[in-house]
Amino acid sequence: MDYNSTYVDKEGNKIKETQWHPIVVWGKKAEIAEKYITKGQEICIDGKLNYRTYEDNNGDTKNVFEIIATEILLLKK
Repeated sequence: MDYNSTYVDKEGNKIKETQWHPIVVWGKKAEIAEKYITKGQEICIDGKLNYRTYEDNNGDTKNVFEIIATEILLLKK
């Protein structure tokens, strides 16, 4: 299954775009994720969307959207 977005730009070029989203996992689920999830593996995440802001070392305000995982399902290797 392909979860990439595809669109045509104003010059007529077909553009394939992948979106990456940070996932936050804590506790025992984090230990299991570290042990069993590999790059490119399909997984299903259940959780909540979290929005936060912080100030970086330069004093700039940064906005972060992240998914706080409550459940992780390994789909296939």
